[in-house]
Amino acid sequence: MTRLPLTRDEKQKFIDQYAERLQKSQAVIVLRNNGLTVAEITALRKKLRDADAMFQVTKNTLFKIALRNSQFPTPEDMFVGTVGVCYFTGPIQTSTKLLLDAMKDQKKLELVGALLPDDVFGADEVKRLVDLPTREQLLAQLLGAVQGPATNLVGVLQAPLREIITVLHARSEKAAEEEAA
Repeated sequence: MTRLPLTRDEKQKFIDQYAERLQKSQAVIVLRNNGLTVAEITALRKKLRDADAMFQVTKNTLFKIALRNSQFPTPEDMFVGTVGVCYFTGPIQTSTKLLLDAMKDQKKLELVGALLPDDVFGADEVKRLVDLPTREQLLAQLLGAVQGPATNLVGVLQAPLREIITVLHARSEKAAEEEAA
């Protein structure tokens, strides 16, 4: 079966679809697709849907046209070969972790990089960013750092009072023993 080239209208539909998804996205992860089957792509899409993310295999030239008209940069070197993109509309770090976990199961996907408005990250930078603690984890660490010294200070301030009470209690017991004797 021979494939006819896309018509101008069909190409414009692709560009419009890409542009709409880019407009709604906070970040775009670029992946090299090294032979994923339809079933594997469907499973990946299902996992990503829970994290407000969507995977799509792209037509590189048309996607780059849509990128030029968006808030995202257009790195030419990322769009070589069979490429797919993952659009993130939800929390970027959570979605990226989920994607990287899914990629561990899939040896056919290769992380190329990430596009943020006005910024481009390579594969290594994306992995390092994902390893950073979440906002909640940072707040918990900060609370622990503040709470630890405060607890120690309370203990230090209570120690002399505790010692005085212990001495008074021991004297009252000794006085009670002397009266009993």
